[in-house]
Order: sequence, then C-alpha cells, then structure tokens
Amino acid sequence: MTALPTTPDFIDYEAVYLPKNHFIKEETMSTKKYLELFFPFDKADVVKRGVESMWNISNDRVMIALAMTVSDKPMAVNMNFQREYAERYEWIKQQFEDIAFSYRTSVIFYEDYDIMQPEQRLLMQQGMEAFGGNAPTYRIALLDKPTIVWIFIL
Repeated sequence: MTALPTTPDFIDYEAVYLPKNHFIKEETMSTKKYLELFFPFDKADVVKRGVESMWNISNDRVMIALAMTVSDKPMAVNMNFQREYAERYEWIKQQFEDIAFSYRTSVIFYEDYDIMQPEQRLLMQQGMEAFGGNAPTYRIALLDKPTIVWIFIL
C-alpha cells in the first residue's frame, strides 16, 4: 500500500523501482531488500535465477488457489495477497491519517464553501493538494457527498 513498485514485474529485476514518499526515501532498492521489508516475519520462498523467478507456495492449498486466481496478474499483485505479507504499522497509520485529513478537508470545503472567506477557501484547497501523492492512489469524487474512489493500477 505504501510502496508499490513502479514496475509490477519487479521480481524479475535486480532492483525495485519505487515512487518516493515520506516512507520510502530512495527510488530503488534491491529486490531482496524489498522482499525482506514486506515479509518481515516469514521469509518469502522465492527462487530467483537472474531475471527468472518462482514463488514457491507448494505446501499451502489456499495460497495455491489464490496464486492461480491472480496468475494472469503481475507478481506484485500476487505478493500483496500472501499470508506472510506485512507492512509497518506506523506506515499504515500515517496513510489513514493522511487520507482522513484529505477527506475531512474536502467535506468541510464543499459543505461550507458559501460561508468561507476567499482566504479560507484557498487554505482548504492547498490542504487538499498537499496530499495528492498519497499511496494508495485515490481521488475524491463529488457525488451527493465527497466520496473516496480507490485507483488500483498494476
């Protein structure tokens, strides 16, 4: 969620390319380091030979079924659904705080637009724009009420 690789087939490369954010400071890291970061408890059973790789899930019927379901998707999708996959609590907490800020700001902006001073409107707009780089990617649709719409791209 917080550091989706820019290359969905990252497992085939020696390095993973990532968009910088307030969690990820470098644009690249080794594929091995990336897997260690997101599989901190149980190591992912990945066999890697150059650019060829294989995810070994032979002893888990549920994970085999899941892997078959997403077999036409990039490895990044498969990886995110594995039991061993984990993200740091602090990262997830910060993501939800950022999303909540964006959502609250947009609700206040659209509900109180008519009674706001121009300076207040500008401040609210700047607040919404400040979190435009959030991961996962989402937008706020202006339906009956502002609504978060997730954009899941791989």
